[in-house]
Amino acid sequence: MQEKIKTFDNKIWNKQELLDNMYDDDFYYGYLGKQALSSSSLKMVLKSPKTYKYVTKYGQAETQPLRDGKLFHTLILEPNKIDDFTFVDCKTKAAKELNIDPSTLWRKMKKFGLSSTGNNIG
Repeated sequence: MQEKIKTFDNKIWNKQELLDNMYDDDFYYGYLGKQALSSSSLKMVLKSPKTYKYVTKYGQAETQPLRDGKLFHTLILEPNKIDDFTFVDCKTKAAKELNIDPSTLWRKMKKFGLSSTGNNIG
């Protein structure tokens, strides 16, 4: 008999199907982030149920430590995904390099042989 798991939205999942889907970051951080509890979400519930409810509904601001952790996690555990990141060399977040319209950015990326996903084109 296959094990079944029910998420908060009352959907019943085959355990293996759920585990297989967890490899997809959008599913893991998106769907499961709202429809299941992780150790991080349990810590948040214990600290402040009100904050947990807010974050589940509206999301959480991406802080510098969160970005650093995401980068470190990717470098160590998923190095094959590092090309999905975009790195900009600038001194501050207010730098003109970060405040560029998408069409200009696309033209500059194309000039250097880069695609919008960070992978080389052609």
